[in-house]
Amino acid sequence: MFHLNKKNRFKLSNEMFVTDPKRPELENYLGDYTTLFYTTDPRENKLLRGRLELVSKGEGEYACCLAVFVLDTKGTDMQGKPIYKKYQGQFFISPQMGV
Repeated sequence: MFHLNKKNRFKLSNEMFVTDPKRPELENYLGDYTTLFYTTDPRENKLLRGRLELVSKGEGEYACCLAVFVLDTKGTDMQGKPIYKKYQGQFFISPQMGV
């Protein structure tokens, strides 16, 4: 299911998941999304905003869909600058999901 490519990064097997961003199953999802979440801390009543970006990355056998999610925590650091949490990874889907 997983194997290393030439850049020593894990690559998903295309047999089990759609990983090529040029395939319509993934291409239709590419773009920017705004997200809203209620904080999970029971002591707070905050609505947190985030941004999810799904972009095509690489060429040929190294092509993939990159997911980048940035969440505004509504907190600030010691200098008063906003604190953001950033997560990134590969976005893929199962062809058996019927999308």
